[in-house]
Order: sequence, then structure tokens, then C-alpha cells
Amino acid sequence: RELRGSLSGRLQGYFSVTALTAASETLFRSVLEAAAEAGAPVEIHMNEYASEVSDFIERYGSRPFEYLEAHGLLETPFIARAGRGGGAAGRRGAAPCRSSLRCFS
Repeated sequence: RELRGSLSGRLQGYFSVTALTAASETLFRSVLEAAAEAGAPVEIHMNEYASEVSDFIERYGSRPFEYLEAHGLLETPFIARAGRGGGAAGRRGAAPCRSSLRCFS
């Protein structure tokens, strides 16, 4: 926190979760909440493979972006890496990007 904004504002930290399917719900919730509290962005490697989406749906009952949004976990600036709408559907059906959501493929 003490280094945030150093170097004329060029030094910025962010929080990261490798993948939602590789972390417990407690861990990814804690990371997202800590990022929101710190006012820092969070980056998560999202839905690279169709199996990641189906595994997440099996575990939590909804697609990853839908789950995060429904639980208020997309309030902080969010970087989605390799995000897909789910399997062969590609981006079709994916939650629309809001101003705080940055999608990279």
C-alpha cells in the first residue's frame, strides 16, 4: 500500500487468482474482497477451456461471470484473461463487459 502510486503514479499493484477452478471459494472471495478494500484491480484467468465452465457450473450452479456478478464480486476493476462465454459457444452468452471489466483473449 505504501508504494501505491509511486513513480509519478506509474507503480500500481493488483491482486490475482490463477483460475477460479483452481482456488477454493473462500480464497477467491477473499482475494476479490481484499482488492475491493484496497481499491486495486483483480485479474483472474477465466474459462480457457469448456471443462472449466462445466466444472464451475457443477460446483456453484452458474457460469463463472454470472456467479461473480450475482454475489457482488465484480465491484472492483476486473481483468478477465482468456475469458469465454463457455465452450463452443465462444463469447455468445457471456456477461457484457461493464466499464470496470476488462476482457482479454
